[in-house]
Amino acid sequence: METLDRYLTQELKLRIVLANEARIDGAGTEGDAAGAVALAVFVTPEALAADAWTAAAGTEVPEPLVQAVRSLAARGRFKGRLGETEALPTLGLMPRYQALLFCGLGDAARAEATDAWRSAGVYAARAAHEHGLVRL
Repeated sequence: METLDRYLTQELKLRIVLANEARIDGAGTEGDAAGAVALAVFVTPEALAADAWTAAAGTEVPEPLVQAVRSLAARGRFKGRLGETEALPTLGLMPRYQALLFCGLGDAARAEATDAWRSAGVYAARAAHEHGLVRL
């Protein structure tokens, strides 16, 4: 019970900055999205099944990582349901990021419900914190 109490009362301090993947930093070179160490990808079950999540990632995802995501879905480890998260290490295949953090939007996202997006953002922040991913 002590662990549950600690988990429920733990506060996360977040600073949210939306950054364009291809923004230009002050040095005139292409910079990463605000120094992100992981790329958060929000996925519906339909987008997962159709591999449409790759377009939503906003950057090219190497084929071995696409295959790994397909494997996660096939084994039932990630289905794109609201509240589901899965961190997938990039293993150097995407040098700008240590991991891809998949966050399920579930069926509620079809109606573009802001509550689904807000909840998915909370789950993403918690998962990032658990995995030590300090910038998404």
